[in-house]
Amino acid sequence: MLLNKKPYDVKVLLSIACDPVLGEQDTDKTVAAMKKVDFIAASDFFISPAANLADILLPPATYLERDEIHTSRYTGFYCAGEKAIEPVGECRLNPSLLP
Repeated sequence: MLLNKKPYDVKVLLSIACDPVLGEQDTDKTVAAMKKVDFIAASDFFISPAANLADILLPPATYLERDEIHTSRYTGFYCAGEKAIEPVGECRLNPSLLP
């Protein structure tokens, strides 16, 4: 869709907690597609290849900076984690990482 602009001409791309450049099979094609987008916002713990292409990088809070409840898909066990510290600097809770 990004390369041929059909059925939509995507203007904004949001990359949260994953890197499409590293996650897709054809890296060169993915980079070319991302370069056609007018604005890219990324939220990642590291400056990944997708973050390098982004117009803005939003720092997410790590697991040490947020309360969370998560489960294992395989065991069904639930685990709770209490934040150890307040988010550092301009870090924010990443909505895709919330339970």
